[in-house]
Amino acid sequence: MPTAYHPGPPPITPEQRIVLMTDVAWETFIADCCEQLRQENKYFQIKQLGGAGDKGRDIACYTVFPPKANTWDLFQAKAYKDPLTPTNMMSDFAKFLFYVFNGDYPIPRNYYISGTRDVGTSLHDLLGNPDIFRKKVLTEWKAKAGNFSSFKQPLIPALESFITTFDFKIIKEMKVSELLTIHSRSAKHWIVFELLPPVVPQLPMPENPTTEEQVYVSEILRAYGDFEKSSVPSVNDIPSKHTLHFASCRKQFYHAESLNRFSRDFVPAAFDALKEDIRTGISPVVDDVTHSDGLKRLNETLKHVTTLTATTNPLKDRIHSLDLQGACHHLANDGKVKWVPDE
Repeated sequence: MPTAYHPGPPPITPEQRIVLMTDVAWETFIADCCEQLRQENKYFQIKQLGGAGDKGRDIACYTVFPPKANTWDLFQAKAYKDPLTPTNMMSDFAKFLFYVFNGDYPIPRNYYISGTRDVGTSLHDLLGNPDIFRKKVLTEWKAKAGNFSSFKQPLIPALESFITTFDFKIIKEMKVSELLTIHSRSAKHWIVFELLPPVVPQLPMPENPTTEEQVYVSEILRAYGDFEKSSVPSVNDIPSKHTLHFASCRKQFYHAESLNRFSRDFVPAAFDALKEDIRTGISPVVDDVTHSDGLKRLNETLKHVTTLTATTNPLKDRIHSLDLQGACHHLANDGKVKWVPDE
């Protein structure tokens, strides 16, 4: 009886990878999430500002530019080894409040705090009680005489009055899980986590072949003609006994085209690599000179390709038999496979 072997540790999860991120990588990750939202028309412009002179802004997400009050969202990225506490954030809050008060930028509609380990219980409770939150900020400001760890500003009467009426409800948490949901829709998700969306959206198949299908369709028509020993010049001339076969071939092509679009959006060039691997895998069947006709060559190839695997391709967990068969038609469409060899 074969000895059982240990499969090794489970793959690292996105949450575990995020915990290991540097502050720069974490800010970039959040900026990528914001850019995805921009592509989904949630924002007009994204600006990564974190660093010296940022005035308490890591990432600004604008719905209009120049921004007006309540038309933009601010994200603060915090890469800490523990959940965020009020102490971690107090300097950021003070800096933010001062620069809004000072007119350096308009008040945002949302101020999102995002930590690699989310916010802790104390900060969570503070965010949930704006009045206590306000009192906490004013108390800390007075106790420190305006001398925060990375920001110094005395609490002048006008500033205190501004804070007293400020709407602290706009300061919220954006959790890691929420950011991951957004990021999963981004082309960057594979690059950062080696993960792809779980479902490949399927393209609808047009009722009639399009110009993009012209080459592979002509190859299928040649295969029918070779079998019938009579030319089949157009789709309208396909003998009725081949109608279902032709529909199946088109279905295969569009299933693979859906994977191609998916690859283009998330893992560029992976579908092209898959086609090349398939071309190598089917070449013994395609090049076999003993086939009685082109239709036999086509059908034997479509049968053989379903036995192939793509274990090294990034798309491997999204590939179905229809994709493998459809890739054969894509190769024909590229002029790399012919069902009836040229004389």
